[in-house]
Amino acid sequence: MSNANRSKVMGYLPNDVPPPLQLVLLGFQHVLTMFPATVLVAALCGFHVGTVLTVSGVGTIVALLLARWRIGKFIPLFYGSSFSYIAAYLAIVQQMTGSLPQFGVPAPDEVISTMQAGIIVTGVFNILIGAVIRAVGKEKIDMVLPPIVTGSVAAIIGFGLAAAALGMAGANWAVSIITLLVTILGSG
Repeated sequence: MSNANRSKVMGYLPNDVPPPLQLVLLGFQHVLTMFPATVLVAALCGFHVGTVLTVSGVGTIVALLLARWRIGKFIPLFYGSSFSYIAAYLAIVQQMTGSLPQFGVPAPDEVISTMQAGIIVTGVFNILIGAVIRAVGKEKIDMVLPPIVTGSVAAIIGFGLAAAALGMAGANWAVSIITLLVTILGSG
């Protein structure tokens, strides 16, 4: 990437390769965020942690290879657990068993099967939505959902998450500040 373009972009674009030391630091930062989040969601919701890590890893490799093959670009991300489904998972477990799962204890197989069916349906739904967007075109979608609307929604979500994070930070300010500093220093 030329220096003129580099000054306009903070971070790296798809297919950029950072210098070796920064590549190691970015990889370490990614592992520090990916691993606990993936394990936390699995342990909290009643999934088998080892299975979730394995499937997330295989899914990541497949997604990266498909992206490289189909479009020639890829963003080196780990495709792990999503916090957005926790409420649905917990509702399924509570409805099917009568109680919330114990942290780190896998739910019964029939409960996990039901949650997995939901994951598959959600994935198919996302693929269909992607196909509609590709067929209709981004410009038409922007007419219905302009960036000013989607950006505002994202900002409101961010403000809500920031308030929740501040509430959680109050439990241990020292750990919170150290985490913030490490995040800021590691992202430079």
